[in-house]
Amino acid sequence: MTPCSRPPRMMSVFVPPTSTPRLITLLPVCRAAGLAYDRILNEVVSSTFVTGAILVEPVAGGPDIAGLRAAALQAIVDALREQYGVGRCTLRLDVEDDVYPVAFEARADGVGTLIGDTTVVLKGQPVVEAMLAGAGQVVQHDSARASGDPAFQRMLVAYGGMAAQIVTAVRADGRLLGLLSLHELGAPRMWTEAETRGAVEACGLIAQVLA
Repeated sequence: MTPCSRPPRMMSVFVPPTSTPRLITLLPVCRAAGLAYDRILNEVVSSTFVTGAILVEPVAGGPDIAGLRAAALQAIVDALREQYGVGRCTLRLDVEDDVYPVAFEARADGVGTLIGDTTVVLKGQPVVEAMLAGAGQVVQHDSARASGDPAFQRMLVAYGGMAAQIVTAVRADGRLLGLLSLHELGAPRMWTEAETRGAVEACGLIAQVLA
């Protein structure tokens, strides 16, 4: 890497617009997820009674909405990892009695899983604290230089030599529903504006699926 292309030392924080992107404007990378999401809507409409804005619970024997929702979320994660060519893509969700554990992930061959991982405590981690404070997105071109926090540096090693990342918040009605992360392993990476905005668009779709 030449001196003129060296990534900045400071962590950059990007807060995206609050408007939710329309499904048709999402990147082609999320096409599979969009189809899964459409299936959820179709299944719900075909097995519920809808009166005005009131949606009644599905009748007995109706579709597995939770399963369809999970399939849509996994499709988003799979598509993003493939399109961005990263070693790992994870989706952490807000659950009781835990701090945003990894619920869905996609990994390149030979990359370790973070599902069920307890070696890293997220509470107090710089990126997580930034998200909890209201940041919409944290972009790190060179993660090793982004923070000197010892716990953060240990996390980079534990996560397979994570060298660059994009972490984007999934929010709805002011609540942090989840964290979408793209992990570049082995060497720094200069993320493009299109890539960072693509992650924002994907989070808009994730928020719709979780709604």
